[in-house]
Amino acid sequence: MFSFNKTKIIVIVAVIIVVSAGWIWWIAHENKRSRDIERLRHAHIIQNAFEQMYQHDRSYEAAAERGCSEEGQSVRKCQLRDYYKDMPKLYDPGNKDYVVTQVPSRDNYEVTFWLELGYGDVEKGEHKISPEGIK
Repeated sequence: MFSFNKTKIIVIVAVIIVVSAGWIWWIAHENKRSRDIERLRHAHIIQNAFEQMYQHDRSYEAAAERGCSEEGQSVRKCQLRDYYKDMPKLYDPGNKDYVVTQVPSRDNYEVTFWLELGYGDVEKGEHKISPEGIK
């Protein structure tokens, strides 16, 4: 009924390989997108916690007390638990971290994070969370 010669078998195997590779690429792409969405959600949580602190204290300095008092530290060390109780558990879904790049002061703070693909109007690459928003 069906006859298979070497050419047909090679074509069928090639099609299976191409479809499998496309499927694997799509899954990897969607995983990156999912991690970026989670990172943006975390960025809004971090920004909101700092802004709540500012509304309460009229300063961001308290976040650095007994916490993120040096550049390069994880934002999880900032004293923001009163404003987001799970701050110490706020991990990047990939292998990066949310890093303090400007120690919280009276009027300013800065936290850096990365997006793998970008999402919406936020492009891939390094971004900063500050009183001015997410940039």
